[in-house]
Amino acid sequence: MAAAAKLPNSNSNSISERRADAQAGGEGRLPDLPRGIYWDHGATPPRCYGIAFLKSDSSAGAGEIHAALSALATVWNGLREGDVPTLAGARVPASSFEWLLGFGRKAFEIDGAQHPVPKALRPPNTFNSVDPMGGGVAVDGSGLRFAPGIVQNLATEEFCVQFTADTPLAVARALIETSLCLEATRDAATGKAALLMSASFTGFNREDHRSWIDFHDGVSNLRSGHERRSVIETKPQGLAKADKWLISGTFMAFIRLRVDIRAWRQFGVNEQEALVGRKKISGCPVIAIDAAGMAAAVAGCPALGTVEVGPDAGNLPFLEPPDAVDDLTRRSHVQRANHHIVKQRIYRQGYEFFESPAPGRPFEAGLNFVSFQENPDRLFFILKQADWLGGTNFGGTPGPELLHVIAGAAFACPPLMQGDAYPGASTFDPLVS
Repeated sequence: MAAAAKLPNSNSNSISERRADAQAGGEGRLPDLPRGIYWDHGATPPRCYGIAFLKSDSSAGAGEIHAALSALATVWNGLREGDVPTLAGARVPASSFEWLLGFGRKAFEIDGAQHPVPKALRPPNTFNSVDPMGGGVAVDGSGLRFAPGIVQNLATEEFCVQFTADTPLAVARALIETSLCLEATRDAATGKAALLMSASFTGFNREDHRSWIDFHDGVSNLRSGHERRSVIETKPQGLAKADKWLISGTFMAFIRLRVDIRAWRQFGVNEQEALVGRKKISGCPVIAIDAAGMAAAVAGCPALGTVEVGPDAGNLPFLEPPDAVDDLTRRSHVQRANHHIVKQRIYRQGYEFFESPAPGRPFEAGLNFVSFQENPDRLFFILKQADWLGGTNFGGTPGPELLHVIAGAAFACPPLMQGDAYPGASTFDPLVS
């Protein structure tokens, strides 16, 4: 079995006691969320991002899956320390590398899996399959559709693993080593492997803190520390009895969204500001839109001596959009996605992407939307509920179709128990009952 990651000491004397404490919500519960979620004060997501989707062979059982995930965890933990499998004895920069394992709905259908599908991953908290002829609605009740030409939702595999790092090399290296590690496990006689990497995507953080539509992004995200953690962390009272093993974990949602920059550029600045709900250059929240379509910002924003909203103390009051706005402003994206209700908030940790043009296809740009929440109910409520984003694609009523889904799914991200080779090992480890 792979070496277990080092974790804080607990008050329990065995793995089984630790797991029992966790399920009961007792003192033995892991105190920290899974790694790869940057929720605390001073914790900033690294600049580069990658996500891989791992598909299980239909004949693979729990024991084979456990062996494959254990081998992968050994590789990933080594990369965290700067160890590359083919460079034994050499040291390479660790580049703040981190990994995060997610379990998709189909993972719990693997023969021998010891946990049922978590209630939070069952319908209606699911993404649709692509229509037989391509395209189609990605989430029932939302305004999100699959991009033309997409014939398969590549995110709905058994597992995903998120990689974050300071450099593109560190992310690319993790994707390569993941694929090669799994390919090396192929059975010599059948050519089959229990797991294989079926798809991957990459992305990056922009240093100007704006998105491809040129507006500030993530301004009204949850505050670091307790507020952010309270939204992310799964709690005993929010889980079904059979899902208590997920206490102190989280649920991740991933959506790769193509942004139609060409269509967006057809709108004037006034129209753009009305759709977004912020001023384009300053990032100040809009409170009213007049008959001519001009957007008015909150008085006093940005703070004296600044030109745009940011973390400086003078602009802190302007990070969240105000509740007192006119009817036109209330239809904007910022107002629809917020509503000032903490119990419906999510923590977003997204990364932009760019793909070069290819023969017959222009360049593509967009967002790897990544969110963490104690229950994906939060996200699906936002996407489906009327007066939130339900029925809209971005903003307005119903607004322009600027976004298209390339892939999307929700995943359970278990906590790492002391002695386990990887998070959620109790699902497949034949030695754990």
